[in-house]
Amino acid sequence: MIGPQDLIDLARSRPARRYPGWRWLPRAAVAAVVRAAPGGGAELLLIQRSEYEGDPWSGHMAMPGGRLEPRERFAWQGAERETREELGLDLCRAKRIGPLAQVLTKAPRRRLPMTVTPVLYHYDADELPQFELNHEVAAAVWVPFEYMADAANRESMRWDAGPVEVELPCYRYEGYLIWGLTLGIIDAMLAPVVQWRPTALKAIVGRARGRNKSTGPLRRR
Repeated sequence: MIGPQDLIDLARSRPARRYPGWRWLPRAAVAAVVRAAPGGGAELLLIQRSEYEGDPWSGHMAMPGGRLEPRERFAWQGAERETREELGLDLCRAKRIGPLAQVLTKAPRRRLPMTVTPVLYHYDADELPQFELNHEVAAAVWVPFEYMADAANRESMRWDAGPVEVELPCYRYEGYLIWGLTLGIIDAMLAPVVQWRPTALKAIVGRARGRNKSTGPLRRR
């Protein structure tokens, strides 16, 4: 069973990778908040973003976080501010373990990619925090790592990505779809302790650009 200390030990045993030139790219940070599960093991805090027309991350599952403000020098500053704004959760009560490996993402209509730095926190408290969700968040949920470490729970989804439709790995936990960037961070956290490999990204159905334009922007199925 994967406990909080296992995740902390793994994070401390591996250097936090940074991409070359990351200082000159747009920067974001997310809080990877773990706690001990009531029945044993560890859980990860995820949020479901509210749905807004034109928002490329509308309705997605994510870790609390967002873009760093100009005055924020360190990733943890942005991660803690965003978590406080989105959930009303003050991570000063949690133990900050440190940054995990950076990931790159690129939003539609943006020329440069953006670096996202997950920062690991251990929320070690007897009582669950009381969340105060703001307008950007539709729900908050604790997801057991044991669920995500079980290959039987790994599924796939189809994503309409421009001229092709691709098959991507995902989890469906209590009706919440976990995939994409968030899943990539979770896979990196679990990689040393699970024996199966994530499903490779692959194109499954080619599409003409003209047809894709008629069917609308990127969408999941």
